[in-house]
Amino acid sequence: MNIILTATAIGLVTVMGAAGFVPAAMAQPAEASPCDGVNFVESGSGECIDLTRLTGTREATLTAQFYTALGRLSIPVLHKDCDSEKTLGYYDLSSNEMVLCMNNLKDDYPEIEATLIHESWHVVQDCEDGLDNASYRPMSLRHGDFANLDLMASSLERADLRTIENHYNPEDRPHEIEARYMEHHPDLVLQGLNACAIRQ
Repeated sequence: MNIILTATAIGLVTVMGAAGFVPAAMAQPAEASPCDGVNFVESGSGECIDLTRLTGTREATLTAQFYTALGRLSIPVLHKDCDSEKTLGYYDLSSNEMVLCMNNLKDDYPEIEATLIHESWHVVQDCEDGLDNASYRPMSLRHGDFANLDLMASSLERADLRTIENHYNPEDRPHEIEARYMEHHPDLVLQGLNACAIRQ
């Protein structure tokens, strides 16, 4: 999985109101979508995906929890087509917006969920120094100890480590190692988002 994190502002196309997880106050006024409703999400091609058909209740509920937690932080999740074919999603530190690249994610729900969890960990990292600036910090390095980061890195696939090595600046690699590791620990990511909401 090649997820590119960028801190630059990018033109945003549509606020994700599908699946009914974004509070109405955050969504732009628009005509009613055939995808409105808690169990639906709109694909990059504009088709409605019935999450109950693709996944079990646990997965749909987990996704709902992430959208709710991000909503508490006023972080919109935008569905759009991205320029790079390798980018699945990113969190924009400067605008506090998350983007899921639906042209690359297609209708692959497990990949959508993994990207949502991954990028949500970048939100947690951003929250460490406050969401009102463009800086973020790896949680595992808060006390200057690399042992936890090394442990996380040792659990990743070699392909993931190569991707991080080849596609990220050295200063961003610890953030990516953490986010890739945390993809497998959604409950901890949710705890981090909820703790961030309490601190705000």
